[in-house]
Amino acid sequence: MNIKKIAYKLQMALCQKGKIIKINQHQNYSQKAERMVTKYVLQEIITTSKGKRKSVTIFESYQMADIVKFLAELYGGG
Repeated sequence: MNIKKIAYKLQMALCQKGKIIKINQHQNYSQKAERMVTKYVLQEIITTSKGKRKSVTIFESYQMADIVKFLAELYGGG
């Protein structure tokens, strides 16, 4: 199975548990690698004391496998 599909399934499972997580992607040019690289950012939607919704960055990685591991830990309660 595609690793991105696993990440999106975990994201959906977390949504069903009431944890809203966004998976964003940013591309930058890496001089070290001499190519474009993708950075994955996980953001959780929280409600402030005033009732407004806010995105808070909870994890960042250049590896989708790290994103899947983090989401699995969140889902498992770890």
